[in-house]
Amino acid sequence: MLDMSIRARMLEFLLELKERHHLTYLFITHDLATAKFMCDRIAIMYLGRIVEVGPAEAIYADPKHPYTRALLQAIPSPNPERRSTKVLPKGEVPNAVWPPAGCRFHPRCPAALPTCGWEGRDVIALLEERWLSLELAAREAEAGPVDAWEANGLIARRDVKEGDPATVQTLIRGILSEGGGPMAEAIGDVRVEERTVVVEFRPPDPLVPKDVEGRVVECLLY
Repeated sequence: MLDMSIRARMLEFLLELKERHHLTYLFITHDLATAKFMCDRIAIMYLGRIVEVGPAEAIYADPKHPYTRALLQAIPSPNPERRSTKVLPKGEVPNAVWPPAGCRFHPRCPAALPTCGWEGRDVIALLEERWLSLELAAREAEAGPVDAWEANGLIARRDVKEGDPATVQTLIRGILSEGGGPMAEAIGDVRVEERTVVVEFRPPDPLVPKDVEGRVVECLLY
């Protein structure tokens, strides 16, 4: 938070000390422009997990993880001719105490796959998002209210105390189908158990770090 000229001098001073005394720094920052100036290797972290790590030059030239791409696209460019269309993450950062299953970035990822880790609470999040529209809330009233739904791992369920559970089942199937995308493709079953509507997802694929062109990436795209 220093004045820019003082800040630049302090960073240069750190580099001078590094060269003079053969130091190694662990530099933690949200400022990727500064990280590029200071660091030889960079680890990109999202919600407590390292999603990409490798030489700084390689990561800045060709980021592999979708979150890394989003971070680098968010860096302002002073040259209008070098500006490009930004594909930024959707929604808000999830609760770090209760992170998403599978890849923690997948609910906001523009390149998410059906196998990334979709779970019951994603159904509730979809309903909350849709019902911000008064038109959709009125049209889909039989599926809610949202707080009538509960999530447990791969399952979202709602006890239908009044009305026909089969009607709610059909409506939920339509909502999920209309929402489309990888979350809809990840659903294994939408069924009725007595008076309970159950939405169940297929288990996600194992998420393991992989060597990708000179860096390590934790993403199912590779």
